[in-house]
Amino acid sequence: DVRSRLHALGFVDEVWDLYALADAVAYVSHLDGYPNVVLEAQAAGLPVVANAAHGMVDQIDHDETGLLLDRPTPGQVTAHLSTLLENDDERTRLGRNARERVVSENDPAVVGRGFRDAIDAVLPGSGRVEPVS
Repeated sequence: DVRSRLHALGFVDEVWDLYALADAVAYVSHLDGYPNVVLEAQAAGLPVVANAAHGMVDQIDHDETGLLLDRPTPGQVTAHLSTLLENDDERTRLGRNARERVVSENDPAVVGRGFRDAIDAVLPGSGRVEPVS
C-alpha cells in the first residue's frame, strides 16, 4: 500500500536529508513556473512524478527523467508512484537520467554561461568578464 510510504512533512530545514531518504518525489502544482523542488529532487537522483503543466514539462522528459501526469488525479498520482516504488530498476534509471539532466542543463555554471551568452548576443562584449590577475 503506497499510503504507508508517503509522508507530508511541511517545511523542513534540512531538505537534502529528506531527499536522501526518499525513493521518489510527487509534485503537483498549477502555480509554479519552474519549481526548484523538481530540480532539487532530480539533483538528488530521484524520479519526479508531476503534472504536465508550466515548467514541469521543461524539467521532466516523460519516461526518461520522471513521469508526467496527464490529469493529476489522486488515482493517477498513486498509480505512478506505485509503479516507481514497485520497480527498483525503473526508479533507478529515471533518477539517474534526471540527475544527469540537471547537471548538464541546470548546474549554476551552465546557467551562468547561458546568461552571459544571451547578454553578449544583445550587447556584444558586455557579457564578458575578464579574470582579475
